[in-house]
Amino acid sequence: MFNTRQDLTEWAIEQFNKYGIRQPETYTEQEIKDACLEVPSWAITKHVEKRNIQLLDEDDGYHD
Repeated sequence: MFNTRQDLTEWAIEQFNKYGIRQPETYTEQEIKDACLEVPSWAITKHVEKRNIQLLDEDDGYHD
């Protein structure tokens, strides 16, 4: 069905958009904490900080 990993990724993103499923990186720190009560708060904070830096790096190649 898919020739490459990129084809699969593009299809999956299209499905998310088609069915109104939010992309994981759009969730705020508080939304994650509210949904994942069993995960320590500090771990979510650390994850979100790392995610945001990666998103900035992907966007423009550098961050503050």
